[in-house]
Amino acid sequence: MKQQFLLGADDPEMRAIARILGARGTPFSYASVEGSRATPGNSYKADAIDIPNDRRLAVVECAFERMPESTMVIDHHRPGDPGFALGPDRFWEASSIGQLHKLLELKPDHNALVMAAFDHCFAAAVRGECQGIDAEEVIHLRISEIANETGIDRSAVWDVVLDFRNMLMQAPEIEIGDQTVKDFRRKYLGEGYSLPYLSVQLAAAMNGHAVLLRHRDHVRGGEKNTLTGHATVATIEAFMKRWAPAQGLERVFGVPERGYAGGFVGRRLSSRIA
Repeated sequence: MKQQFLLGADDPEMRAIARILGARGTPFSYASVEGSRATPGNSYKADAIDIPNDRRLAVVECAFERMPESTMVIDHHRPGDPGFALGPDRFWEASSIGQLHKLLELKPDHNALVMAAFDHCFAAAVRGECQGIDAEEVIHLRISEIANETGIDRSAVWDVVLDFRNMLMQAPEIEIGDQTVKDFRRKYLGEGYSLPYLSVQLAAAMNGHAVLLRHRDHVRGGEKNTLTGHATVATIEAFMKRWAPAQGLERVFGVPERGYAGGFVGRRLSSRIA
């Protein structure tokens, strides 16, 4: 039975997956919500699509109600996903692009391996914890993707990242669990994969900081606090179990093995930060 793919929200890995499918002539479409391309915040509540009887659906980082029982899931974001909770030592099999290669029986090139480490566990890849992946490759890929995402020249992106590295050095610090975390919530980082949001992520990884950020997935989405950078497994667990609920964060999420967590800002916390 032939495969038909439904792809989730736009990001560098998803664009790489689309290129692979397009080059093979494999049919795919993008998940949408009320007619607009799905975002990270709503891609698991996508509009339903019709699947021809002679095809098997594969969803990549998205979902919709009443999917066919035969649907293949390619993902690493939610409990039960094939790549969920796998650490940097298993970055290839954990990543969506790695799962796609396995499904299609493709041999990966080095660029695909770098993309897998870049997407699944960026900070760990910068620390050199992904076998066969050079940290500089991952950093330069992030710079290139920021430039592509924002339409800004690479050298200008580097300038922004360097500015944020300096700002992070001076940022206030808080304790989450047993780790010191840079509290960068005073600066709102915009919506989606904005230049500030992507640049701060890179700056934190390069500086060796764990950092707490404030942003939104999209303009109409709820405000989020995200813990990222060089946060340890214990720190992510402390954030999810104790710190975030105590701070009034709602819909707390995270994957300790991947080094990130977050929650949506309730009214009490929002008024205190604004």
